[in-house]
Amino acid sequence: MDDYRLFDAGNVVLQSGITFRGAKLAYKTYGKLNADKSNVILYMTSFAAHHSDIDWMVGPGKALDTDKYFVTIPNLFGNGLSSSPSNATEPFSGSRWPNFTIFDNVAYGLIMHELERGDSGVRSFASVQGALVMYPVFAFGTEEQKRHYLPKMASGEIIGCFGLTEPDYGSNPSGMITRAIVQKDGSWVINGAKMWITNGSTAQVAIIWAKTGEDKSDKSIRGFIVPTDAPGFTAKDQKGKLSLRASDTSELVLQDVKVAATALLPKTGGIKSPLMCLTQARYGISWGAMGAAQACYEEALAYAGNRVMFGKAIGGFQLQQQRLAEMLTELVKGQLLCLHLGRLKDAGTFTPQQVSLAKRNNVSAAADIAREARRLLGANGILAEYASMRHMANLESVYTYEGTHDIHTLILGQAVTGLSAFE
Repeated sequence: MDDYRLFDAGNVVLQSGITFRGAKLAYKTYGKLNADKSNVILYMTSFAAHHSDIDWMVGPGKALDTDKYFVTIPNLFGNGLSSSPSNATEPFSGSRWPNFTIFDNVAYGLIMHELERGDSGVRSFASVQGALVMYPVFAFGTEEQKRHYLPKMASGEIIGCFGLTEPDYGSNPSGMITRAIVQKDGSWVINGAKMWITNGSTAQVAIIWAKTGEDKSDKSIRGFIVPTDAPGFTAKDQKGKLSLRASDTSELVLQDVKVAATALLPKTGGIKSPLMCLTQARYGISWGAMGAAQACYEEALAYAGNRVMFGKAIGGFQLQQQRLAEMLTELVKGQLLCLHLGRLKDAGTFTPQQVSLAKRNNVSAAADIAREARRLLGANGILAEYASMRHMANLESVYTYEGTHDIHTLILGQAVTGLSAFE
């Protein structure tokens, strides 16, 4: 793999690219530095792929008419999108919307891998836009909602966020207290707060999950497409983060926010609906974590070959070779796990529990690899010019969000024993 610089400090257009088994992939992320230039607020990412090994990138038997094409991150989820449908009366589906290249789940995973090899915040942006915003619109929305939002989300004209987690309800989203009350005219009034929301201050729309009516059980949970400029909607940046500093993380407050009847995602119903979205995002995370791990391993390997101590490169000492061997072993195991899971997902035979296994294993392994890479770098490992400590800090957030490591432990425990330990 050839790695190019992810960020050119001060530039509005941030460029990067990779070469993987003969397939070159370049991307541009459009954004701006915040006032003190410590964070990058991301708006949109596009890709250009130049293929010399199409079968690997796109999947066996899926030939392309051209060796160059562009696609925005959300489209990589697998839903074919275009701003010009061939027939406006046809259902919204990839096969009927022209001029769009559909990626399979393994190709999508590889791109999440490479985005997070740059930074977990970049991959988080992509995961939220595709898996947590576009997916619920596609899976639970009306044809009108799909036609209005998805092309604009695909192009980056509309950025979205996903409002499920609350200040007091993270691992137990069923306990949410956000409420949506239907009005006589069919509109809805929403009150509540959401916490740790990626893209929250950047988004033009938010997918807000709320209990409806007087029913306080999780069966009443529905999803709403809420414009972030609606009266009563505010987003506050989360300050003082030591992790995911390139990511927009916010608290959302909804105070008597009124939305039209058409804001409701009509096919949503119960806690299962947002959990379906999380399953899609967790799949991408399992790939992305291995991207961060690979960045750390490659940095450590290069450093071990160049850093001289006691008269020779430190890579020549058994202690460091053992460290590198363990890092490589866990990296390859995690990548193979992702590859197999992606093939199961393409075949339609994967399960949420399998995704939990991959997310739990790969993020934990990646965090260990990042820590060992930082230690191999010695004192230099704490410097900003090296990536391992940044990845290590980022992976602490990834370890916690989209289901903590411990929650995925309980999901797997229930799957193998048939007994729930949640209550």
